[in-house]
Amino acid sequence: MIARALAQDTKLILLDEPTSHLDLYHKVQILKLLKTIAHKTNKTILFTTHEIEVAIQLCDTMVLLDKNDSHFGTPCTLITEKRFDNLFPSNIIQFDANTGSFKIQ
Repeated sequence: MIARALAQDTKLILLDEPTSHLDLYHKVQILKLLKTIAHKTNKTILFTTHEIEVAIQLCDTMVLLDKNDSHFGTPCTLITEKRFDNLFPSNIIQFDANTGSFKIQ
């Protein structure tokens, strides 16, 4: 599916969960490849994911959707603005801004 999207040679590529059902190694390989393609070809690649920690590390910008609001920015900006802090009930999962990861309580 990714090859088909690239073959269409559009400026914008939309992907819905392109790494679902892959192990971590292959998720990272695909997302790093997409990032390289975006930077080398000047394409915008927009994809949805539930892999928040991977997205924080690999995306240039993110749109973070929660129950009542949405936030747009670089991962560092979103961390600084504490946008990840309330995604989950804090008694179950907390976001650690120092590591950019979620900790199970």
